[in-house]
Amino acid sequence: DEAMAYFKEKGAPVHAIKLDVTDRDAFAAAADEVEKVYGAAPDLLVLTAGVNVFGPAEASTYDDFDWVVGVCFGGVVNGLITFVPRMIKAGKGGYIAATVSWGAFGAGSSTAPYSAAKAAVLNLMESYHIALKPYGIGVSAICPANIRSRIYEAAIQGRPEQYSNTGYNVTEDTQKLLASIHANGMDPRVLADWLKKGIENEQFLIVPYPSGPRMVELA
Repeated sequence: DEAMAYFKEKGAPVHAIKLDVTDRDAFAAAADEVEKVYGAAPDLLVLTAGVNVFGPAEASTYDDFDWVVGVCFGGVVNGLITFVPRMIKAGKGGYIAATVSWGAFGAGSSTAPYSAAKAAVLNLMESYHIALKPYGIGVSAICPANIRSRIYEAAIQGRPEQYSNTGYNVTEDTQKLLASIHANGMDPRVLADWLKKGIENEQFLIVPYPSGPRMVELA
């Protein structure tokens, strides 16, 4: 609702579809709706949904992994499987990007499911980067660190009941602490500018910092 109000104020023609990225049938329905509304498969696909929850790796439960990996990795898989064949069939080329995270480059003792999922997404996007070149479809992986977002809300407000068994200490107080950390993160608009430039330069790996290439070398 906030996003749509923003676009309305700007006079931008936007069509919103509510989507659970772990729901493959819903993804297919969304793709059908895109083609119905716009008359074709998308030229630009950005897969950026993510959730995270912090806690000791050794305390992780199946539910912690199923939820985080299901959204962060499974959501990207579902997006690719749903849209890539449609984009290829359309024959217009295009571009696909996914938000990977700096967490893909190293282990995290308190973010094991998230770090593992993001490492998998990075590898997956590189595979598609190679595979889709003959079709004129570019692929980028953007790898930010802390972003001024509300991702922390998902652990309490957005976690499905079937994945409620967590081994971590998730309380209102812990989420307030995370909120204070994210409040100091990069503005999403700045991240979007980095992504735009990376797409224009057909750059696979986008680390949105002036020292990004050096950071990757040291990772």
